Amino acid sequence: MIYDNELISATQGLYNNKKSNFGAEEIYYGPTNAKDEPCATCPKIDACADAFTDCKALRFWQNKGTYNNEDVQVNIKKAA
Repeated sequence: MIYDNELISATQGLYNNKKSNFGAEEIYYGPTNAKDEPCATCPKIDACADAFTDCKALRFWQNKGTYNNEDVQVNIKKAA
């Protein structure tokens, strides 16, 4: 039987007690939202969905979890 001793000692699993480098990492799921989605009360929700666009408030909410009420329906751009 032939086996590669370096490969076996370098991997996690049955042959050693090494832990994964990624086992203790925390996963970032995005910001904790302070406000509800701005599109929930927006009258242009269907138009934006059809045209695949979003406004400044939605982009800011997705990144920061909050937005200014005056940013709803402002600076509408094509979504990436």
